[in-house]
Amino acid sequence: MFFSIVAQGQSLPNSIEAGWRFDDFLDGLSDRNIAYLQYGRKFNNHELLFRVNSVWRFGTTGVQGEIDFYPKFSEKAYGYFNIGYSGSPLFPQWRAGAEYFTGFARKWEASLGIRTIFPQGTSIIAPTGTIGVYLGRWYTYLRPTLNILPDGVSLSVLWDTRYYWTDFSFLQLYLFRGTDNGTIRDFNAIENTLGLDTYLIRTAVNFNLQQKTILKIGTDYSWLFIPERDSFIRDWGFDITLRRNF
Repeated sequence: MFFSIVAQGQSLPNSIEAGWRFDDFLDGLSDRNIAYLQYGRKFNNHELLFRVNSVWRFGTTGVQGEIDFYPKFSEKAYGYFNIGYSGSPLFPQWRAGAEYFTGFARKWEASLGIRTIFPQGTSIIAPTGTIGVYLGRWYTYLRPTLNILPDGVSLSVLWDTRYYWTDFSFLQLYLFRGTDNGTIRDFNAIENTLGLDTYLIRTAVNFNLQQKTILKIGTDYSWLFIPERDSFIRDWGFDITLRRNF
C-alpha cells in the first residue's frame, strides 16, 4: 500500500504485500486489529495494486476491497488514483482519491489532489497537496488538507521527514494535527475514527533487503477527541508491513 514501485523506482514487475496493525485504546475502549493482503503488477512504468483489508473489533469482522493505480507520466511526474468499497459498518462504504505528483527545481516535489471518504450516512471531502524537498540524505514534506464535513470545514496538517541511509531504506518521523481523514497512518482509518479531531506522532523504519524484500515497522501515539465523552482518548498503535518484489 505504501511502497509504490512507480514512486520508488523498483524494476521487478510483480509484488505481494501483507500488513498488520494493532491499536490499543488506553482509556477503556476495545482494541482494534487491521490486516491487509495486496498484489501489485507493474506495466509500462505504471503500477496497479489490488488490496483486501480486514478489521477485527467489537467481536465482529469487516472487509474492504481497494484498487490503487500509479501512472507514470514522465521521469518527474506520476499520479495516484484510488477507489475502495465495503459493505461492513466497520469500514467507510466508499473511498476514492486522486493526486498528481511532480518534481521541479531539482530538489523539490509538489502534489495536488483530493480524497473522498463516505462513512455510513456521512462524508468527508478533502482537497489536499504536498510540498517537499530533498536535502542530502534527508527528505521532508508538508501536507495541508482541507476537510469538508457535513457539520463544517477544518484544516489538518501533516509533516513528514525521512533520513535515507540507502536508496530505499529510511527512518521516518511525522506529526499530524487535525481531522482524521483516513490517510494519516500507514493503514487506512476505519469507521469509528474518521472525522475525529486528532493529535498524532509517529515513527517508522523502512528496510530494503536485497532489492526484493521491503520490511517496514512503525509505531505511533495519538489523542482523539470523542464528542460523546467530550474529552480526548489515547491510542497507541504498532504496525508491520512486508513486501516481496518478483
